[in-house]
Amino acid sequence: MLCSHQLVSGGEYLIATKSACIIPIKQIVSYYKTSSDCPKQAIVFRTRRNSTFCVEEHLPWVQRHIAKLQMALAMTTP
Repeated sequence: MLCSHQLVSGGEYLIATKSACIIPIKQIVSYYKTSSDCPKQAIVFRTRRNSTFCVEEHLPWVQRHIAKLQMALAMTTP
């Protein structure tokens, strides 16, 4: 995985700066959008190993992962 490791305000994140940095969906346990205070709007994926990856929301693979995560959540919510 080609990702850069950076410190950002609010904590330490792995920043997915290359399109080759695709996080396997099986590794993602949750996600959230960055706050409006953040200068760059993005999605933060949290993995099974408790790593966090900040990724650009507009990337096609990110959109697919979000859709799959939302569908999985909908199936588990009564």
